[in-house]
Amino acid sequence: AAGTVVATDTQMDIGAVTLLANTTLDTGTAAASILNVGAVTSGGFSLTLDSGPNAAADITVASFGGNGALTVTDSGGTVFSGVVTAGAVTLTATTGTIAFNGNLTATSLAPAVAGFNVTLSGGTNSVTADTNFLNTGTVTLGSAAGTESTTFAGGLDTTGGPTGVSIGGTVATTNTQMDIGAVTLLANTTLDTGTAAASILNVGAVTSGGFSLTLDSGPNAAADITVASFAGGGNLTVTDSGGTTFTGAVAAGNITLTDTTGTISFPGNTTATDLTAAANGFNVSFTGTTNSIGGGVVFNNTGTLTLGNGVGDTNTFTAGITATAPSSINTAGTLVTTNDAMSLGAMTLTNNTTIRTGTGIVTVTSATDGGSSFTLDLQDAGGTGDVTFTGAVTVNTLGTSAFGYGVFFHGGGTIDTDTTFLNTGVVRLGNGVGDTIIFTGGLDTTAGPSGTQAAGTVVATDTQMDIGAVTLLANTTLDTGTAAASILNVGAVT
Repeated sequence: AAGTVVATDTQMDIGAVTLLANTTLDTGTAAASILNVGAVTSGGFSLTLDSGPNAAADITVASFGGNGALTVTDSGGTVFSGVVTAGAVTLTATTGTIAFNGNLTATSLAPAVAGFNVTLSGGTNSVTADTNFLNTGTVTLGSAAGTESTTFAGGLDTTGGPTGVSIGGTVATTNTQMDIGAVTLLANTTLDTGTAAASILNVGAVTSGGFSLTLDSGPNAAADITVASFAGGGNLTVTDSGGTTFTGAVAAGNITLTDTTGTISFPGNTTATDLTAAANGFNVSFTGTTNSIGGGVVFNNTGTLTLGNGVGDTNTFTAGITATAPSSINTAGTLVTTNDAMSLGAMTLTNNTTIRTGTGIVTVTSATDGGSSFTLDLQDAGGTGDVTFTGAVTVNTLGTSAFGYGVFFHGGGTIDTDTTFLNTGVVRLGNGVGDTIIFTGGLDTTAGPSGTQAAGTVVATDTQMDIGAVTLLANTTLDTGTAAASILNVGAVT
């Protein structure tokens, strides 16, 4: 074929066809304007297909080869059932869906501003140029099988037109930006933008439907990932990025954080069945108002960890948390486990912080408020898990509750305000002769503790110290300063 071949509002059925020049096949605008074409050998020539806007006037093409340009001007719906190897693919209008069911290879793909759907469901699809879907119907990349791979080497943008995007399988760009609007997962899905500075990945609200999503923009510091939200309980993995931010709520299954150059941040409320942070030098931040993560969570990342940024924030790790690998832990609000252990490294309070573990044991390497006037509260109603600080505690205020847990200071420190221990377990003030703990505003262990243990030096700075029955664990000095208020009352000493 060459030139223009027309059937006037009637059906055209053409078998395997070889183009001898640029060619148009046009069947008019009626319901009967159906166009069926066999395997097309383009020889580099263009093919334009037009069956009009009637919903019944479908176009079917068996396959298209030879790298010619390919245009769908209009149709009720168009299906390329086999392989398409084309130059520029232009999709102008269609009443229904333009579907590429076989592998698609094209130098460019240009869906115009019109209300039709586009589907790419071949096993392996590749478009060279930057692709901007402007059609205002839907876009489907892959299928429920989840085995498809579609690469838009020059970049991908689905935010300018489509009412919805559905993805199953792998969608990639080659060191170029990917912008995807609200997306529904049809199967386990990977979004991969390469490893360059331009490999930025922006994703809208994700409805996972229980399927997993893996995100990878590479290690370049400029290649950030941003996700509006994630819902549906699917597993969520960040393989690598310059930095990743989930701006809205996250409701996931297992969250796996493998690597990132900067910070992986969850500023919205986050719920997950489990979380794994790998042993790489990235930061992790949870600053939503209410976060809850199951499983015995272990933060192995060696950057920072932020748990809360306001006094009203609550981070719950229902089966416990271990975070001794991070270089520092910034805390604000309430840290909770459900009767399971909490093991934290060096804590810096960025606002008032409460630790609450029920029967779970708490171990903290050190705690400081960085010279600010913040309060660290230990346990609350019903708490029986002992709290141990292996290093220095330097905070403005230390609060305790009248329940049966012990508080153990093994590394000294300074507490600025008058401190009355209300817990009814043991209070240990030092565990070696070299320890020094200072209660600047005063100290009272007579109100609740079943006993006091001491070692090293315990100081109240020109204020009163009241200690009940005390057992010495090493040579001990009790020092209340030189003022009139420097009263020292000690119970029975063992």
